[in-house]
Amino acid sequence: MYALITAKPIVEKVRKAMNNVRQYLLTTIGTDENLRTIEINPTNFPKAVRELKQILLKIPNDYRIILVLTGGMRSLIIELLFAAILTQINAEIFMETEDGRRINIKNVKDILALLKNLTYEERRILKELIHSPQGVSELSRKLAIPKSTVYERLKRLCEIGLIFQRDDKKYVAKEIAKALI
Repeated sequence: MYALITAKPIVEKVRKAMNNVRQYLLTTIGTDENLRTIEINPTNFPKAVRELKQILLKIPNDYRIILVLTGGMRSLIIELLFAAILTQINAEIFMETEDGRRINIKNVKDILALLKNLTYEERRILKELIHSPQGVSELSRKLAIPKSTVYERLKRLCEIGLIFQRDDKKYVAKEIAKALI
């Protein structure tokens, strides 16, 4: 099953986007009969989030859920993201920024876990890496944290997918980290 969540009322621009989705399904899987359109009024944030939560909670656990949060009304995208986080469904998130960069989050549950479990030192390190790629020594000096501690925190941040290490041994924050800090 495929669900297309859109703002109501459906305007011409949305109708064209819906037709593009239908066309995509027809060309990739040969049918669009499993496409369900769900209209949400995005002007009432709490009500929209409640409605979206109810929709998400009805999806069977064995379904693969991918939330594609691109285009459309920002308020509806934020409402859907809130609903997904609050329901803690097992879903992937795909987002595309205005400049064409892609952000993939493997599981919605990871967002809450990251927010709850980052240490004070990890948050400080992430803030530094968001500004510029840096190595262990540089971070240790700037933040007045022992190199061994910086190294351990960087190792954990790499493991949970918020940063990566370049060939030059400097660490770089991923787009998802920028959204969290």
